[in-house]
Formats: sequence, structure tokens, C-alpha cells
Amino acid sequence: MEKLNKPTVTICTDRFRSVAEMASRSLGMPGLPVVFVPHPLAGLKAAEVQGKADAVLDQIIQALKGK
Repeated sequence: MEKLNKPTVTICTDRFRSVAEMASRSLGMPGLPVVFVPHPLAGLKAAEVQGKADAVLDQIIQALKGK
């Protein structure tokens, strides 16, 4: 989508930071916006996941705005 000039942001847990960075470089997009949430997400209750999402919402919005 980024290559089609559509703003995107990848969201993943911080445990996979190096994988996300390597993948974006290998795709020729080293500046691809990525927002990291604390690992893990699996096994959490919905409210706990919502809390992690709320904590990074501003980062996601800024990434989509290109800031």
C-alpha cells in the first residue's frame, strides 16, 4: 500500500522489532512506519489488549500522518 502512496503503519510486538526492521529493509522500504506494542499479546484478556492499543494510538495516528 505504501508503494501505492497509501499511508500504512505496521503494528507488531517489540519482541519482533529486529524482524520488522529487517523485513522493511529487504523490501527496499527502510522508513516503513512500524509501531511496537509490548510483547506478548497472546493469552491476554480483551481489556489488556485494548490497554496496549490505547497506549500506542497516538503513535499510530502520527505514523499515518507521516510524522
